[in-house]
Amino acid sequence: MKTIWSGFSLFITLSILTMPVFSSNLKFLEDTVISSFNDEDFKLMTSAIKKALDNNKDGEVTTWKNSETGNAGAIAPANTFEKDGMTCRRIKIINRSGEKKGKSEFNYCKVADGSWKIVSK
Repeated sequence: MKTIWSGFSLFITLSILTMPVFSSNLKFLEDTVISSFNDEDFKLMTSAIKKALDNNKDGEVTTWKNSETGNAGAIAPANTFEKDGMTCRRIKIINRSGEKKGKSEFNYCKVADGSWKIVSK
């Protein structure tokens, strides 16, 4: 019982000590568009990304908008390529929240279970 309690105490202590470090590592997100997204915004954006990856031709745009928050975005696959036997796509994402606008690009590859994972090129 003492071993379990010691392990639990260590876990709690480490969790408390690392919280400020983890939080400070996310400071770079404070002034970004996605810092103002709520859960529904993320769901809508994620759904649009999956739709674009699965269905869009390169250059074809899929949009999303949350009518409650006004936040919105556009996703377009830029190109399709092969990597390690997987179909991969580079996508461009533009998101907007109020006056803020953010652009980013990511490489996704379709893995064995059919899902898309972000990868480095």
